[in-house]
Amino acid sequence: MNCGLPLHCGLVGVGLDLVVIGGYDPETWESSNAVFVYNVVSAKWRRGADIPGVRRSFFGCSSDSNRMVLVAGGHDDDKNALRSALAYDVAEDDWLPVPDMSMERDECKVVFQRGKFHVIGGYETETQGRFQRSAEAFDVASWQWDPVNEDLLETTTHPRTCVVGDDGKMYMCRGSDLVEQ
Repeated sequence: MNCGLPLHCGLVGVGLDLVVIGGYDPETWESSNAVFVYNVVSAKWRRGADIPGVRRSFFGCSSDSNRMVLVAGGHDDDKNALRSALAYDVAEDDWLPVPDMSMERDECKVVFQRGKFHVIGGYETETQGRFQRSAEAFDVASWQWDPVNEDLLETTTHPRTCVVGDDGKMYMCRGSDLVEQ
């Protein structure tokens, strides 16, 4: 990581670590499956296990703030949207297989809320740029996906501003308003 953070990488906090996942090399624009973990106490970097499978870009990722990161969707080097998801156990430095989502979700957003990773919006290969209003949630306890919520978002928009507040509720910026989802 000599030249800064990769472009369009995933960046999440997990306990006392910051985890940098994938992204594009800022000089070559080559996508990467690399993982780097920075411990804020020791102020040291370590190389994590690479993301297995195809190189993915524009994926969603979030952490449970304890030890697990979910990486979902995105697209491969040929711009095909992905249905696949993977879980990264930061403490064990190990990737765990997760069942596929119900649909492809490029440029989706992932948030962790009430024991589940919610994968929000995104779009399929054939509908590039036309975002879905739907979401699906991966239940960590059962290691299964819940049924798809077809109408989570009020409009078909990029879900990048979806966040979970300290109150456990999900919010999104819409225009100049903050709305509960």
